[in-house]
Amino acid sequence: MGTGENISIWNDNWLVIPIVDLFDIDPYFHAGFKGKLSEVIVDGGWNLPPTLLVNAVTSRLPTIPRVPFPDTLVRSQSTDGTLSSKNAFAFLKLPHPILPWADLIWTGCIPPSHSFTFWRWMHRKMPTDENLRTWGCIIVSGCCFCLNTVETSNHLFLRCSFAMELWTWLGGKLNCVIDCASALSLLSCIPTRCSSQIADLFIAAVIHTVHTIWLSRNSIRFSSTEVNVQSAKVKIHSLVAMSGKASVGKCLHTDSAFLDSFVVPAHYRTMKEIIPVVWKAPTSPWLKVNTDGSIIDGHAACGGFFETPVALFLVLSFVTMVLLPCSIRKSWLSF
Repeated sequence: MGTGENISIWNDNWLVIPIVDLFDIDPYFHAGFKGKLSEVIVDGGWNLPPTLLVNAVTSRLPTIPRVPFPDTLVRSQSTDGTLSSKNAFAFLKLPHPILPWADLIWTGCIPPSHSFTFWRWMHRKMPTDENLRTWGCIIVSGCCFCLNTVETSNHLFLRCSFAMELWTWLGGKLNCVIDCASALSLLSCIPTRCSSQIADLFIAAVIHTVHTIWLSRNSIRFSSTEVNVQSAKVKIHSLVAMSGKASVGKCLHTDSAFLDSFVVPAHYRTMKEIIPVVWKAPTSPWLKVNTDGSIIDGHAACGGFFETPVALFLVLSFVTMVLLPCSIRKSWLSF
């Protein structure tokens, strides 16, 4: 708001909300209101008609600028008032919610094509018969493995006898019970406290199993190839071993037996070099002093060991020595 000559007192948003909306006036009458804001500004103050002297209006009145300047059209949702392409894009495209599983499936030790299969399943974009029908395709549906029901994403990856046997076998290999209630529940088998290499192994096992089920389904449907559970298990085992080797995570020494079951080499944390410290007693009449210090919460302290040639230890506190009078401290150090 500047001089108010270009601002409609009724229709423009100069009170955070237009007056026609504040008084809930029918839109049919909006075009008939022609008053300008400059008409109610007299000698640097507000001169509103009695019909507008209500608390809803007076409590929102802005400060009239002392130096007149032209009115400016600004965007209230922008920090600087200008309408940029970034602000327009953010207004039209609402931000997506943060998915807790998104960071888990995309790791360097898993091929992106395998993670993409799981990603499509989570977003219900897999071209199963269920989704193809939703997209307008008229097809006869049937599960390629059990031939007992129509093909849906949840049935194919979770409830089919072929998939259930793979999840049961994988749970035995991982020493856990895999929850097959939903796609998200499959990732709940990852231990909350484990080494980074073991976590990568669990994630890879779930994603490779989903990808193997999908490839087996496509082999039956498009190539008429017979697929058995044993060949699928061998393929999953080899893929998990590949991901375990490619993992950059580290493991503990207690994880070696678990990694051996998948034929995965252990990536132990590198130990810092151990430097041997050799200490030799001083010769007479020398006195050897070893000191050390520490800082905790901004409070510092220092202590030391004084040893004589006859191995007489004197444990002293540096803080205590500082507090002693100078004369006593000099006599103590000369001793």
